[in-house]
Amino acid sequence: MRRDLSKFDHVNPPDTLAKSLMIENSLAPSDQIIDWLIEEYPSELITKTRLQTAVILAALDLGFEKILREPSTICRMIWRKLKSLRPDDAKHGARYKVDDKQTEVRAVRRRSYWMAQDQQRKVELFDQELAKGAKESNMGG
Repeated sequence: MRRDLSKFDHVNPPDTLAKSLMIENSLAPSDQIIDWLIEEYPSELITKTRLQTAVILAALDLGFEKILREPSTICRMIWRKLKSLRPDDAKHGARYKVDDKQTEVRAVRRRSYWMAQDQQRKVELFDQELAKGAKESNMGG
């Protein structure tokens, strides 16, 4: 079977289901887990401890058995990708009281919004949002 491909635009191929599946299947596991966090994690804010639990839940859901056995490497990678809410304070970041101790918090979604809220020190707003993720973190431990 011969096809005439002379008019096919290889620079800007059409957006088809096959193209979107190919792109989705070529994502790195860390990017797939970040996508899972954005879509599934109940809170827009996360701590390192809660990230570990969420990564395990995502790995279960996505079928990443290697990550299930050793989630710490991917957790560090994702933690760096999420970036601090206080870029000028590289040592501590935005720290809020979670489970009775000061813990750095990072945004899973709407980072610029949470940076603005952090600058205004809206502690109660952070507490409310972090409470949404508390139930999820208790599921893993």
